[in-house]
Amino acid sequence: MSLPIGQRRLTPVVILSLVVAAALGKKTRPTGSLQALYDFSRADCLAGSFGKSSGKSASLGAVAVAGSGSHCLEGVGLGMDGARSGTAAASAGTISDALPAITSSGAYSLEVWVRAAPQSSDASLPILAIGTEGAFQDSSPCDKDLFGVALMQRGNKVEVQLASSSYSSRADSYNCIVIGPEVHAGSSDFFTATAADLGPPVQIMVVVQTGKPAKVYHNGKPVAGLIDALSAQQSDVSTYALQPQFDLWTDAYKLLLGPVPYTKGAKVGWDGELLLVAMHSSALTAAQVQDSYSAWLADSAPLAGELALTTVEDTPFLITLNGTDPFDAKYNPTGASKLSYTVTKLPAPEHGFLIAGHAGAKAPPSGATPLTGPTKLSSASLWFTPYPDLFGTAAATFEYQVSDSKGGASEAATVTIDITP
Repeated sequence: MSLPIGQRRLTPVVILSLVVAAALGKKTRPTGSLQALYDFSRADCLAGSFGKSSGKSASLGAVAVAGSGSHCLEGVGLGMDGARSGTAAASAGTISDALPAITSSGAYSLEVWVRAAPQSSDASLPILAIGTEGAFQDSSPCDKDLFGVALMQRGNKVEVQLASSSYSSRADSYNCIVIGPEVHAGSSDFFTATAADLGPPVQIMVVVQTGKPAKVYHNGKPVAGLIDALSAQQSDVSTYALQPQFDLWTDAYKLLLGPVPYTKGAKVGWDGELLLVAMHSSALTAAQVQDSYSAWLADSAPLAGELALTTVEDTPFLITLNGTDPFDAKYNPTGASKLSYTVTKLPAPEHGFLIAGHAGAKAPPSGATPLTGPTKLSSASLWFTPYPDLFGTAAATFEYQVSDSKGGASEAATVTIDITP
């Protein structure tokens, strides 16, 4: 009789080396200019922070939020209860740790993966803001408002909003372009592109290069009409709004990640998911953006569950290995890859042997040869036959690994077998 215990969460295969399905060709995340990569899609959840798992180079640090809320993958809970005053609002919700500084090299690319939660209202709700220090406030010093991206939810849509730089050619008294869901809503401050319907994860890539218009990509594809759709009234500020002034940038400016700090005093939280943040110190090409999208979506590694099993002395029994792919199950249910199983370490010969099997079998196949080394199985089932007269706790162990058809592989998991007399 088998008694499976709970799965353990495993360290994912390094995301930079993911291999996509053959139909897409071999595409990997661009690495040459990668400055920071935070992959939350497989991270263990630590209350009070975005979490940190082994294999991740750094944590974004704890989040100071007005009000309590989960900061796990399933409910980031970036609630805000801030006034319009920039300093107070920013301090109430920005992440305490910053992404690495971007120097005045003149180009960078910022990638964010999110999945929004359904909202009952069509009102514009803040999701997440990414920008330089000072970009989350509508007061001086405006020269720090160099660039910002706001991800927002309006009804069942996720939207991207760009804002950057200070300028004085405005007809009104404001001298900064501000990130926020309500400030100057509908005016020339925001260049809004509908990102996606709710559902699968959404990739937003913003590519900025000195002297060129910023480019926004949604799920690997350029957001059409972001610049062409500007009205005549907007055209006079498009240079500032879409071209950050890198001559103002110093190494002291760090790119910050935090919630939009302006909600008209209402406590508005985002219950969606923040899956990944990556930053490059170069302007990625359209092909590299597409590769980055394909590489991450291709798959994260499946999980292999550790098993604790019990059998009776001198009695063969059928084992069903436990593999799952939570990424496919959640985000790609119609195109989930087929899992395969490989025995990577055999039990000691004096403890017993393994024979490949199939589900529902009543006895080991007649004339089958025991496994003699690492073996890829045709199914998740195999037979274990104890060594004669052997019994005891943890009398035998072996290890296995789970793989998918897209190149992802789990860490090895251990099967522990107790044998009763």
